[in-house]
Amino acid sequence: MRKLLVIGIGAGNPDHMTVQAINGLNRADVLFVPDKGARKNDLAELRRQICDRFVTNPKSRRVEFDVPVRAEPTSSYRVTVDDWHEAIAEIYEGLIRDELAEDGCGAFLIWGDPSLYDSALRILERVRLRAMSVSSSRSFRASPRSRRLPPSTRPRSTASAIRSWSPPAAG
Repeated sequence: MRKLLVIGIGAGNPDHMTVQAINGLNRADVLFVPDKGARKNDLAELRRQICDRFVTNPKSRRVEFDVPVRAEPTSSYRVTVDDWHEAIAEIYEGLIRDELAEDGCGAFLIWGDPSLYDSALRILERVRLRAMSVSSSRSFRASPRSRRLPPSTRPRSTASAIRSWSPPAAG
């Protein structure tokens, strides 16, 4: 069964990484590193530096992927963002299917606390609902401000944000 970790990597200073986040990085077989293009190359480079510094798992590998640029809003900002998130969900789904073994563990490296500052959890929820149903929520640690989660999966700690879930094998 595939496992995914969404790991909060802090605000950009590798010295602020938590032990929990570092342990999560080292659990992963595949580290998914987004590339947002030349204008934001420093973000991908910082993720690479974090991996270089903290990942000691010799079996882990990095898979970099391009993130589509969000279109300028036309009639509706919400529709524009929704379309952008759908395009990213398609990329995530392909990465999970094509790069992660059936029993593998993958990690998405996300700035700050993913439950608060990033859309990755909402995008992965699209993947889960569309094609890769989640069979269980194994653990979740983030801020208690996560309002969309059922009580049984609400965060227990603000030390680091790691969410793992196990989609069933594709088939």
